[in-house]
Amino acid sequence: MIFQTATTTTHTSNIERVLRVRNSAETLERFEEYREMVKERAHCNAYMYHPRSVVDGNEVLRIYRTTMNCCSRKQNKVSELCYNLKCGVCRMIRTGFDTEATKKTGIQLNADCETLGDCGMDSVDKGENVKRAVVVCRVIAGTFVNTVEGGYDSSVGGAGGLCSKFEHLFVRNPNAVLPCFVIVFA
Repeated sequence: MIFQTATTTTHTSNIERVLRVRNSAETLERFEEYREMVKERAHCNAYMYHPRSVVDGNEVLRIYRTTMNCCSRKQNKVSELCYNLKCGVCRMIRTGFDTEATKKTGIQLNADCETLGDCGMDSVDKGENVKRAVVVCRVIAGTFVNTVEGGYDSSVGGAGGLCSKFEHLFVRNPNAVLPCFVIVFA
């Protein structure tokens, strides 16, 4: 329902399966610790400019696009992460977005599927067992700016005024992103 609310096109009929991500206690603890750090810093520095950061860390739902290679299993429940380096979903959940690429450029998340260009996956290599996927994530956006500058938790792009209205969100800290659901497309 979250995904269908975030999109208005008809590609939701291509959904093959929806998986719930069961995050470890350590991952949940890092996410909540990051939220508390953002709230505390916002309270001290920028309350007038970012009041939502003081309340909840400026938490928003965002979509991350990737691929999934282990989804060809015939079982209804996927309970273990695979170790295939080409499986973006399992690699992302296993590393918690903490990769060399995300350290350099940040983690790009999007407000809806339209900003991904039909889920941005027309260019996905349809190799053996490769499926298109999006991950619905809770994100602590914190304080943000319209350009890539230091001193902010994230930067935004696209139209809008509040962080919740921006199309693209670039998050610098992997602890700010908590994957919740994986949507696999046919």
